[in-house]
Amino acid sequence: MGVPVPDAAFLVTLGSFAVIPMVLYLLALGLGQTSTMALAVSLLWIGLVDNWFITLERQSEMPFILFTLLALALLPHGPGVRQIRPWLAGMLASAALLTRYSGIFFILAATVVLGYRFLRQRRPDYLVQVVGFLAVPALTCSW
Repeated sequence: MGVPVPDAAFLVTLGSFAVIPMVLYLLALGLGQTSTMALAVSLLWIGLVDNWFITLERQSEMPFILFTLLALALLPHGPGVRQIRPWLAGMLASAALLTRYSGIFFILAATVVLGYRFLRQRRPDYLVQVVGFLAVPALTCSW
C-alpha cells in the first residue's frame, strides 16, 4: 500500500486504541451500568498513561485487547441468541490468539464459562454455542 511498516504498525495500534473506548462503553451499558458510568470507564481507558506508551511504541497489545473485548461482547449471554454470535466471537478470539499467544487463556476461560452453563442447564442451544465458539479457535490452533 505504500506505507512503511513502522507507520502501518502505528496506524493499526492507534486505530485499536481509538475503538477500544467505544467497545468498553457498549460493554458497560450491556452490563447494566448507567451511561455516566460507562462514559467514566471509557474516559479512564483514554486517560491511562500506559495505554499511550503502548500505542506510541507500536506494541501488539492494543489490537489484542480490541479483539478480546469484541469477542467478549459477542459471547452469548443466554438462550435465544442468534447462532452467528458464537462463531463471530470465536473468530475474534482466534484473531486475538494470532495477535498474542496469551489469547489462549481467554479462549479457555470463555470455554469453561460456556461449558459450565451448558452442564448446569442441559440446553441443546448452549451446546451449539460452545461448539460454535470453539470451532474457529480449534482450527486456528491446529493450523
